[in-house]
Amino acid sequence: AVIVRSGFSGSPAQQQNDPPEYKIRNPSFPSQSTFNEEFTVTADVENTGDLDGDLDVELVNNGTVLDTVSGLTLNSSEKKNVEFAYTPDRSDGDQIDLVIRTNDQVGSGIDDSTSPNTVDLLDPASFTVNITEANPDPVEAGQTLDVDVDVENTGEAQGAETVELSVDGTVVDSQQETVAGTEQGSGSNVSSITLSYSPTSSDVGTGVPVVA
Repeated sequence: AVIVRSGFSGSPAQQQNDPPEYKIRNPSFPSQSTFNEEFTVTADVENTGDLDGDLDVELVNNGTVLDTVSGLTLNSSEKKNVEFAYTPDRSDGDQIDLVIRTNDQVGSGIDDSTSPNTVDLLDPASFTVNITEANPDPVEAGQTLDVDVDVENTGEAQGAETVELSVDGTVVDSQQETVAGTEQGSGSNVSSITLSYSPTSSDVGTGVPVVA
């Protein structure tokens, strides 16, 4: 008889599972924002480890946490999108340097972070409106009065302004115009528009058109 014996007396080797490890993918930052207006930042966070885990994801400016997505649970190989919001004010200065970082809740600390992304902070749009010409002047009943207007944006950020033509307090024509700022948007920060009104015989001897 042939007897086969094994010299192995221990238990099979246990497979080693890697702990959770988090990677930030596809971060999206604005290049510019406006004081006192909220902006958003997004990114995907992926767990590349073998084990499930929980973490916080933080939006940071020069070491100061601006917003946090807390208690995010990621299974092994799972990826989720996160979104942050922040409203800058004058205390932030002219720019902020944003970083997204992961913070493992089990104590291993920062797993991954983006390189700093600079966001320039701009003064909001501010408008002045000036009539450059009214034609014909005076206008007769049945004619069309055309009022040429310059809309100037003296702020740094691009913005939209609604300009109204009023007669005796009644709006008779209006137009919304988007105008580039001194630091944002393409083209001039002055836009020219024309507002129109056709008076009737009942308007004879009444008020003067006003643009605001």
